[in-house]
Amino acid sequence: MCETPSVTSDPPSPATPVKAALRQPTLRRPRKARSVASKRAHHVLPLVLWLQRDEVDFDRLGREATRRDERHALGYFLELAGQLGGESRLVEAARGLRDRRRKTVRMFFTGPHGSRALGETRTNTPKEALRWGYLMNMGVDSFRSLFERFARP
Repeated sequence: MCETPSVTSDPPSPATPVKAALRQPTLRRPRKARSVASKRAHHVLPLVLWLQRDEVDFDRLGREATRRDERHALGYFLELAGQLGGESRLVEAARGLRDRRRKTVRMFFTGPHGSRALGETRTNTPKEALRWGYLMNMGVDSFRSLFERFARP
């Protein structure tokens, strides 16, 4: 039986290492197990990456993401973190993770998606997510608000 991790609404502190954030069960689940409930954890990932940008070994992080078949997800979050935080190193690290052979667009989060939810997803998907092959009902403004509150770009 898989336990659903508790996710707090508090953002990560600058002392929260990326390794600890990536160990969270919601971030380690395979793509097919991403649920709407895991949105909260994914919501803070760009902020965590930006806060820890000077401590991250991007080559190692990329290898781990590749091993877990999460290369594109990591690339998306790195690009978003770099754009929101004005950090070109993160955007550059993301570029190396893109597989241009991948052409299929898929839902980032699994779960029931009615016609209304799909319509909202098509409307709210950030252009960055589309570039990485994802649809998500989570606009870039939701990520931006965290940066405005907790990051000092």
